[in-house]
Amino acid sequence: MKKSLLFAALLMVSVFVSLNSCKKEEEAPDVDCSTISGATYNAKVKPIIDTYCVGCHSAGGEAESEGVYTTFADVSTHKNHIYDEAVLEKAMPPTGALPDSLINILHCWKEAGFPQN
Repeated sequence: MKKSLLFAALLMVSVFVSLNSCKKEEEAPDVDCSTISGATYNAKVKPIIDTYCVGCHSAGGEAESEGVYTTFADVSTHKNHIYDEAVLEKAMPPTGALPDSLINILHCWKEAGFPQN
């Protein structure tokens, strides 16, 4: 009985370690934000959101329940989630990761404190 419990415990630990080792590495991009001018919502971020996010994250969109991203106020409410999903995890948009140039803009927007203008 003790051997069965020990085996079961070791098996559970092995499965846990295996599953966690498959997780995507979450690293911020290594970019010099001084080379990206005007990383503000209105100037650079809104076009990214409009192109890659609003199709699903709008009223009536398939991801409406996860957030609507049609205004600065909407995006501000979800800014950390957007950053995590698009920049760190590269899990959004669902069609594939954004190009590095756009990921860098989102990163520099965060580094600047998520400004609107």
